[in-house]
Amino acid sequence: MTDNVIYDLLVILAAGLIAGVVCKRLRVPMLIGYILVGVLIAAGGLGLIREKSHDIEQLAEAGVFLLLFAIGLEFSLDELLGLGRHLLVGAASRWCWWLHPSQASCWPLV
Repeated sequence: MTDNVIYDLLVILAAGLIAGVVCKRLRVPMLIGYILVGVLIAAGGLGLIREKSHDIEQLAEAGVFLLLFAIGLEFSLDELLGLGRHLLVGAASRWCWWLHPSQASCWPLV
């Protein structure tokens, strides 16, 4: 890792920590603080993130993968079967929108 990546990771972690503490004291959901701080420190905001080679993006994608894996471990088969019709309708409509980009031909199915 280069110095820029380490600097960027430290900025991201420090900003996340500060956002978490502020949101906890204000009794606001931490997700809102994380999103606002992400917008603030990104290139479109204050520009504190200097890395341009997408190393941070690859680490973020790995983090999302691990988060989804952890969420998948929390689900039980009984909970998924309890979703039943909602799961079936959601999956069918998503598949239909993917299959037909016009989306007009699938509305009778939903």
